[in-house]
Amino acid sequence: MSPTVTDDDVGKPVESADGETLGTVVSADAERAHLDPEPDMTDSINAVFDWEPASGDIVPLEDDAIDEITDDAVRLRAEFSAESVAPDDEPEPELDG
Repeated sequence: MSPTVTDDDVGKPVESADGETLGTVVSADAERAHLDPEPDMTDSINAVFDWEPASGDIVPLEDDAIDEITDDAVRLRAEFSAESVAPDDEPEPELDG
């Protein structure tokens, strides 16, 4: 089970599995955290998340993308589903069923 980001984690840096700081947790709710990306980290965020945020975008981060939460940082898994991160304004994909 993945750790869940809480309000106590707001302000912590979000790090890739390599230890690179991608941004900061700015809010959390029951299903996801919201990451304010570092301005110079767009290329890294694009590589890690397979999504390029626009300037000023807050990146939603599902709990299943998180490997661990420490006193100092939120660390992401080396591999996680692309659905773990998607712009808030994009509709969720519909499943055939």
